[in-house]
Parts: sequence; structure tokens; C-alpha cells
Amino acid sequence: MSLKIISDGAGWVLDSIKNDFLAHTKLDINNGQEIIWAINCWSLKNIKDKSNVVAHLHHVNRDKLSAYDFDEVSKCKVCIVNNIGTEEFLNDKISCPIVRLPYWLLSDMRKDGSPFDLGEQTKIGYFQKDSENRTGNPKLIKGPDVFINVVKQLKDVKVILSGYNREYVIKELERLDIPYEYFKNTNNLSGLYDSIDWYFITSRCEGGPQSALEASYKKKKVLSTNVGIVSEVLHEDCICETEEEFVRKFNQGINQIEYNFENVLNNFSHEVVIPQYDELFSKLIKE
Repeated sequence: MSLKIISDGAGWVLDSIKNDFLAHTKLDINNGQEIIWAINCWSLKNIKDKSNVVAHLHHVNRDKLSAYDFDEVSKCKVCIVNNIGTEEFLNDKISCPIVRLPYWLLSDMRKDGSPFDLGEQTKIGYFQKDSENRTGNPKLIKGPDVFINVVKQLKDVKVILSGYNREYVIKELERLDIPYEYFKNTNNLSGLYDSIDWYFITSRCEGGPQSALEASYKKKKVLSTNVGIVSEVLHEDCICETEEEFVRKFNQGINQIEYNFENVLNNFSHEVVIPQYDELFSKLIKE
């Protein structure tokens, strides 16, 4: 099979998806160009002939629609999306066929990690970037302002951060004197999940996020806005429509750990999901 995969090469999640797919696909891939899978949809501008390209749109930021070239996506053979919200939004924006396939739990998260000693306070994980290119300005699509508005109402908690571009949340946590620890670049994300009690997702728009799968698999209590794949992954009790609902459900100790874990294991493992991608690519190459 001639399949070339284009991610973003920046060491972020798109590269992880590419590498995990290559590790577990049953296809015999020679990295040719009979079919090109553009995991990073922004790379389409560098591809002249899109007749054999599988575009991949992870989400659409409704506040920045001018950044998207839907005409370029329409020239592709097919467009992969990962959640029903993105699919429904694109139905009248692009003319090529849309295929909805789920994300899967990346393999590294299934490896045992080494837990951290983070103290006795209730620990809330928040591992996705919150700032625009290290400017300190909030990346509002990720909802860091919502996160801060929630945690400042909670008692005896400690925030655990990981990843890059965390300037806004760190500044606000320090301003409000909320305890936190920051692990900028850890190779032990699995162990970091093992060391927290809760994980909060406060985004306004997502393709995934992967953290919904990760925190569920690691058996952590999760609260999330209704974005991306969240409604397919988490029990409805874990979904919050308002900041007040985050606070109330946290104080109630909402716990759907077993439901969320079993759902991820049974429906979002690479053993279940990657064969669906294999089937799509095999079909497209035979056409």
C-alpha cells in the first residue's frame, strides 16, 4: 500500500497519532503517495494535486472561520473528522465526502508510569496549553478563563500543570494564591495522571481532546464541557454546561470512573479504532 502521512513535525499530538498508527496498523505501508493522509490539515496548501488526499479536520474554531480554506478541503478525496459536531458543521461547508472516525487512546498512556509525590491536597490536573504562543494571552478556545473561574471557588485544591504555553494559567494561579506544580516537559505523563484526583476540561471547542480518553483510562474523576468527543466518552454526569455546574459536581464528588474506563477500553483502544482507519485507506486505494 502506498500511503504517505503528513503530520506537523512539531512533536505535538498529531505526530503522536501518526507514530501510534504506524506502530499498530495492519497495512503494509511503504510511505509512497498513492494516498496522502494529511493529519495536519494546514499542510494542504503545500499539496498541489489533492485528488488523492485524505484531509483531516480535527475541529473548526467558529471565531476564526477566515483561517480555514474550505475550498481546498473540498478538492480532497475525502475528509476525516472525529466528532459529530465538526461533521455537522462541515456538511454545508465542503463538497468532498466526510468520514467520521474516532480518536483512539494513544499507546504510551497504557504503559505504567511512576507516580509523583504531590502532597495531600485534592489535585486537579490540567495538561493542555492555555496561552497563545507564550505571550501570556489566554487561548480562549481552550477555556483557561473558565478553568480559573472554577478552581478559585474550590477549597483545599492544588492544580497540576504539564506541557508548554501555560503562562496565562500560571499567572492567574499565582495572582489568586492557588497552589500548583508545573511539569513543563515530562516523559512520565502516565505517572502524572496516576498522581491526580480529578481532571478538568474547560474548552470551548475541541476535536478530542485526548485528555478525555487519557483521564478516563487512568481512572480519574473527570468534569468537562460538552466539546468534541466528550459526550461519546464520558458519562453524562461528568459533563458541565456552566462554571457553577463544575463547582457543584466537584463538591458532590461526581464519580463515573468505572463507566468512563470501560467505555474507553471497549470503544477507543487502538485495537478497536485503528482497524477502522485501515479499512478506509484500503478502500480508497482500491477505488
